[in-house]
Formats: sequence, structure tokens, C-alpha cells
Amino acid sequence: MNLRSLRRDESGIAMIAALLGIIILSGLAVVFLSRATAETRATSFSQDFESALHVAEAAADARIAAVAADSNHVTVDVDGQAFETVDDHADQRAEAAWVLSLLDDVLAVDADGTITAVSEAWLEGNFEGEAFAIRPRDHVPVGDPAVKEPADVIYAASAVPSFGHPRSRVRVLKLQVDQAVFFPSYAILTNAPFRFGGNAAVLAPGCDDSTEESRLKSCYADVHTNQFYAQSGNSSTVQGAISVSEGTCPTTTATNGCEEVAHTEEVPRIFAEDFYDPDTDDLEPGAEWVNLCPDGTVRPGTATDPCAGEELWPGATGETTHRGWRWRPSQNEWRADSIQSGAYYVHHADVAIRGSDGDEQHHVSLMVSQNPANRNGSGSVDIAGNPRMQAALKDLLIIADADIAINGNANVGSCDEAPSSLAGLVYAGEQFDTQGTVTLRGAIMVDDRADDHNLVQRNNASVGGTMCLEYDPGMSMDLEGQWVVTFWNEL
Repeated sequence: MNLRSLRRDESGIAMIAALLGIIILSGLAVVFLSRATAETRATSFSQDFESALHVAEAAADARIAAVAADSNHVTVDVDGQAFETVDDHADQRAEAAWVLSLLDDVLAVDADGTITAVSEAWLEGNFEGEAFAIRPRDHVPVGDPAVKEPADVIYAASAVPSFGHPRSRVRVLKLQVDQAVFFPSYAILTNAPFRFGGNAAVLAPGCDDSTEESRLKSCYADVHTNQFYAQSGNSSTVQGAISVSEGTCPTTTATNGCEEVAHTEEVPRIFAEDFYDPDTDDLEPGAEWVNLCPDGTVRPGTATDPCAGEELWPGATGETTHRGWRWRPSQNEWRADSIQSGAYYVHHADVAIRGSDGDEQHHVSLMVSQNPANRNGSGSVDIAGNPRMQAALKDLLIIADADIAINGNANVGSCDEAPSSLAGLVYAGEQFDTQGTVTLRGAIMVDDRADDHNLVQRNNASVGGTMCLEYDPGMSMDLEGQWVVTFWNEL
């Protein structure tokens, strides 16, 4: 083979190799392009899928807000009837199919998925864009007469890009909801600066401080302020720990010491009207629901306006008081010199209590609401004398939108002896002060959210005198109007 032939052979091989290289690179480019296209589609699918979830959750949040505003809220269909829960679902797919079938009653969707009509009934707070959420009624009637109560469940569904679209991504959620329950973990919890003096004592029942182990286990009547100690007393005692978010520890003796620069603790923001529930079954025997109105009348509990019911007092009998209460118009105040058992909702007025009817313990719950147009003359509770009251509603003794002042000689026996003269949770929306000789078994919370009334001066929540607070760790408070999700599931 001569040199010229060898060169021609090498040139042919090079061309073949170049062609093979081009073919291989083209194949790889096709593979990469195909994979990129698939990944783009997958990413788009994933984004739509995630978007549908977020939209469904937003619809559910809007429905929870509606339930919080009205605990009896249910959604309605095109005929104005509340949706009812299906009796039995074979599985989650059947439950999801039932939820999506509700669209057939309310939406008109054309071929490309565009919504062309929505019923007026559905538009009233039920449909938001490409998502909807409902709260149906239970399928099992309860009560006498038998009714179907609002279910403690919310269904939400969404579609991206839209319901009826051939490539829509649909998500269906089921949320179990319930009233929030608050367990007071402190004997005293306040947003206000705390003033603790005199010979006041905060006790834990069964406190044993003989060893460190027994002390930590049994001495748990803790006190916390989200601000600072305005004043403290060496003679005061806390059978638990003290914590303060601002400032330094007080000189008060605390069995489990004191923590400075502690984390702030949430004080639930609640109002008297949150607990307006005349139909409650939680009243203690011998107590009844009574509305004390700012026009000087006593009226029964009604499901709407607290003071829209029939007038019970004053009447033609000439009685000067009703269940120990009398009206003092010049002070915009309801005063009880001899209070009797009852759950008393005081609408837009103040309260003064000076004693109980006889020497027996009465079941009493006070819910005192503040008038937005008269904040300095309504919403407060002033207790003196020697009343004996324990909660008529579950663990709820006093909720006042404004101030609470407890003075006088409200005690029974010595400090830690049962029964206490006052028993239950005490909540002040503004300020709190107690002096004198007072015994309370329960807990105290002070929100300090305003300084409108001035029955108690601001810049302190005060516990003084020979106040004895025995902390009850077994109490709880259903926070009406505040709902939480207890279970979340995708169908």
C-alpha cells in the first residue's frame, strides 16, 4: 500500500467517526430535551398540585373564621338548606366524591372548565375563586326536640387551573375543628406590671418542700408577669416559681425560685360576650341564667340580643330586688347585697357585690361586658363585704371586660382551708386589684389591654393584704369564639 492510498483510508475513517459522533450527540440531545420537557411538565404538575392544596387551605381558613364569628354557622346549598353529612362513607374516596358532587348543585361549568354561573345562595360567603369550603350539619339528630347540630368538621376543595378543566389538579381536605380549651398553667398570669405585697400567699395544695424532688413535683403555684415587678413584699409567699419577662426578681419568697428575662406567656384575649350562652347545660343545680340590662331590667337569656327578651323585673309585685340584685341608675351599676346562685350576664354596666344570701355557698358566675360608648362606666366588678361564691358555669367565676377589685373580708377560715369564699377562674380585661382578707381557690389572669375604666389604676396588677390564693391546676376554660384544628386529613 502506497502513501496516497493510506491517506485516503485515514480520511474515510475520520469522516465515519465524525458522522458517528454527530449521531451520538444528536441522540443525547434528544434524550436531554425529552427529559427536560418531562421534568418541566412534572414541575408544572407539582406546582399546580401544591397550589391547589394552598388554595383549599385558604378556603378552609375562611370557613373557620366564619365559625369563629358564629359557632352555629353552617353553609347552605342552592335551596337555602344546610348541607348534611353523608351517613356512611365506604372510604375516603367516596367521601371526597360526595364533597365534589356538591358542585353540581351550585355551579355551571362549560366544556373548557370555565365557571359560567354560580347560585346566589352559594355566593353568600361559600365560594372563593377556584375553591370552596363547607361546614355541614351532623347526620344524627340530638336533643329534645331532635335537631341536627352543626358538625365540628369542615370540608374544603380546590382545583387548579379550574374545576372541570381536563388537566385540573384537585385537592379535597377534611378538617376536624373544636372550641379551644385553655388550661391555666399559672396561679397568676398578667400582662401588667405586678405588685405583690402585704401578707399575701399563693399556695399549691399538697405542697411538700421537704426535699428538692418533692418540691418540684408538688409545689407548682407559679406566678408570671410579662412585664416587671412594680413592688414586692418580703412577707409574701409563693409555693411555686416566679418568672418575670422584664426587670429583676422580687424579694418575695418563692419555693422554686425566680427566673428573670423569661419568655412572655400568652394571656388569652377573651370578652364577656364570648361566654354568652343561655342554652348551656353546664349550670350548677339551683343556678339559672339571668341577664342584667343597662335599662334597669332583668330579662331571661335569649339566643340573640342579651336584653331583647321578656322583662322579668321590675314587675307588679313590688319587689325591690331580684335574686339579691338592685339597679343603681346614677352609677350605671347592678349591686347585690345578698347575691343568690345564678349565671349573671351583665350587659354594658358595672357590678358591685357586697354579700351573699345567708351563710351558705352560692354557685355564681359573672360575665360583665363593657359598653364601647361608655368604657369608663361599664364592664367592671367591685367586690367587698363577705360574699361566698363558687363557679356556676364550668370553672368560671368572673370575666370582666374592664377592671376587677376584690376587697373586704371575703374569707372562710384560715388560708388553705376548704371551702374558699371564692372559687373559680378570675379574668380581668383591664386591671386587677385585691386587698383585705380574701380567699380564692382558682387562678387569676390579667390582660391589661386598655386603661379605660379606672376602678383600678393602671401600671399594676395588685395582690396584697392577706389575700390567699390556692391554685387549682384542674381547671379549664372553653374559649368561646376561638376554634382550633384538631385533625387534618386529605381525602
